[in-house]
Amino acid sequence: MSTILSQSSVQEALIDIGLNGVFVNLLLFGVYTMVYFGTSYIYLTKKSSRHWIVLLTISLLYFLYVLQTSAQWVVAKQAFVDQGKTRETILSALFVNPQWGTFVTLICNFLMSCLADALLIWRCYNVWNRSLYVILLPSFLLFSEFVIYVTTIILASIESVKPSHAQAHVLNTLTTTSLFTTLTTTLVTALLISYRIHSVVKQDLLRSSRARLNHIFTILLESSAAYSIVALAYAVSGVIPANANKNPVPLIATETYSAVFYYFTAGVAPTIMVARVALTTDTDWNISTMSHISGIQFDHSHSKTKASIVRPEDRDIEETTKPRTFA
Repeated sequence: MSTILSQSSVQEALIDIGLNGVFVNLLLFGVYTMVYFGTSYIYLTKKSSRHWIVLLTISLLYFLYVLQTSAQWVVAKQAFVDQGKTRETILSALFVNPQWGTFVTLICNFLMSCLADALLIWRCYNVWNRSLYVILLPSFLLFSEFVIYVTTIILASIESVKPSHAQAHVLNTLTTTSLFTTLTTTLVTALLISYRIHSVVKQDLLRSSRARLNHIFTILLESSAAYSIVALAYAVSGVIPANANKNPVPLIATETYSAVFYYFTAGVAPTIMVARVALTTDTDWNISTMSHISGIQFDHSHSKTKASIVRPEDRDIEETTKPRTFA
């Protein structure tokens, strides 16, 4: 270890960060579990229309978070129980040699980010009446994100996830780039959906219809903002260069805690969005009202409905306006 890392106070601080990171992650896991099962119950029991893509996606996001949390728990157990003879061995197990744990985390991060972005793009596609032209840019960003993550995983698997100093620098650069790409994809897609809703709200709608769309618009902005802030913090922490002659504790603490909240937000943000929109007050819209907003096709399968009374939920409004999110 370097001179700074060999200092007892620095070692204790780093071990404290690693342990607290595991505890915070477990606490957030409990919160996420309640949110997921509560959302699933609400989504399956409300009168709002249900789409298997939404339920499958939030379920996969939860499963990946469970997998990532389990990997962190096992790494912590190995560090403090199996290799807890000295502070040096604990530090090594937590930050240097958790090869398989690093690999699992990378894969979970990759899948959670891509799943959330793909779901958001799918909503944007439906909001814009299944226009492929509109989603060209978000799709390109998603493809770029996919390529970067795959490249990162391949490099991380070299030599049993034991990269050299140069390879570690490349991995950090790719990880940071992927985070900024994810952030850009989220913002671009959310702006496209927001613009579409805003343009429709400006039309001559009934007050109740306008209020409902404004409410969904607000939910979209709040969810996108929460995820974007956490993703930005995590990405910026990876940009800050490490200096071997300076105390690494602040930088490692920032990276550790921002990563914990990033994984949590990436999964829980779209899940909460499903619940919030499903809990929106049921309101009947007359078909004449719907004709004013026929430009928005929330669910293609309902575009030919001729009923005189149509519920907004039957338009799958919740499926097409929920942002990601994250990660």
